[in-house]
Amino acid sequence: MPPNTAPSFGGGGLLGSGEIRLGRGEIHRTPWTCFAWSDAGLDGLHPHLRGRRGHPGTPRPVTLNTGNGLPRDGEWISEWRPAVSTASRRKESTRSYQYAGQYDWNTGIPANLSTPSTKDDYAKVRNSFHSNGAKKTAHYVTDSWGPAPWTPARWWRTIQLGTERDDYRLARPDLTYRAMVSSSRLSPSAMRMGDTARSYRPGTSVAAHWWAPVQHPSVAPSSVCSFCRSDVGATFDPGLGGDSDPTHSTDFGPRRAWTYYRNGEQITNPATLFVPEKADYTFVSTDTHTDSEVRLGGKAVTEYGFTSAAPKSMEAPDCTSVIPQATACEALPVIQLHYRMDASLLNEVAAGTRSTITVDASRTKGFTGDSRMAGARFSVSYDDGATWNNVDVDRADENSFKARFTNAELSGSNGYVSIKAEVWDEAGNRTVQTVTRAYALK
Repeated sequence: MPPNTAPSFGGGGLLGSGEIRLGRGEIHRTPWTCFAWSDAGLDGLHPHLRGRRGHPGTPRPVTLNTGNGLPRDGEWISEWRPAVSTASRRKESTRSYQYAGQYDWNTGIPANLSTPSTKDDYAKVRNSFHSNGAKKTAHYVTDSWGPAPWTPARWWRTIQLGTERDDYRLARPDLTYRAMVSSSRLSPSAMRMGDTARSYRPGTSVAAHWWAPVQHPSVAPSSVCSFCRSDVGATFDPGLGGDSDPTHSTDFGPRRAWTYYRNGEQITNPATLFVPEKADYTFVSTDTHTDSEVRLGGKAVTEYGFTSAAPKSMEAPDCTSVIPQATACEALPVIQLHYRMDASLLNEVAAGTRSTITVDASRTKGFTGDSRMAGARFSVSYDDGATWNNVDVDRADENSFKARFTNAELSGSNGYVSIKAEVWDEAGNRTVQTVTRAYALK
């Protein structure tokens, strides 16, 4: 809406680019647009509608459109129940229709309008859209599709980060969904679910957290062989930014720079990095967000240390999908780190209170060695890494550790908490990860 104007809304024909070309003096008339208003809901419009010539006078079923299989937020339940209740009092029959994934992307017309559904056919998704300390407008996108030849359908919603809301998914085994949330409507850095889309069971309720701390390189696999070494080449492709959900990763976002070491010596030419004999390698990735709106997790430095020699057999069959010429291949013993913690929707924790951060260590898909971790260290910083404080770490299980500590007071910090985690195994493979401004203090 232009500034300094009265609130208004309108409607008209939607033309594609180049759909109509007007010559000098020619006129194109748009269709009429009619508006109706009532302070009594749809019932307030009924006298006008029922007064039309030829309007049926017999009782008719109430049809409740649930909207292409994706009802609107929590409004659907709040609107659906009163409508059914009102219809029941009037002794009218009720029915509702879902359009599911039977959606024609080209025409926007559902292929089948005959499948009835009720609220019991849906699953509830409790979405928590975390923010970096300020509420702002963003986008929430859902793709859904069913068996061929159904075409994927996409729904965009404008949301506010730093808020929660309920969404409903039509729950059927032949319908799958993938969600994506942008961190900003103006400069999107899309966080999406992992490669495997999901279906839902009717009547279930699930929770989904987006952009929750700690934001760090994702552990969601970027390919079927993210860390593999073969006799003709190697792949080393950790996911970009992730959050507290291990299936999330960014399509766009941080810029990544690499530094490589072999036996402690920096190697500037990646083509000569690997040698046939056994050697110690350290790959250092520096992920930096250039988007000024990203105030938490804006920088992450990860040191992947591992020992490797040239493979002699095909221990990672999926390797050939990314390195087709490979005849011998194995997954590298790289350790990936993931974090879980409690924080507000603005990714804040009260200063001076206790926090527990769980560090989960994992291997890449296809790894056949011992996956157990030998130990871990954890430290926090309240001045963006200028100084560090070691904290207590307890083992939770074979691959997880819990760091427990008391957050600094606001007067003893810059308002943020940076973290550094180090995890290693018995073979000496280790990963050290530093995340600047992992979360905020309040």
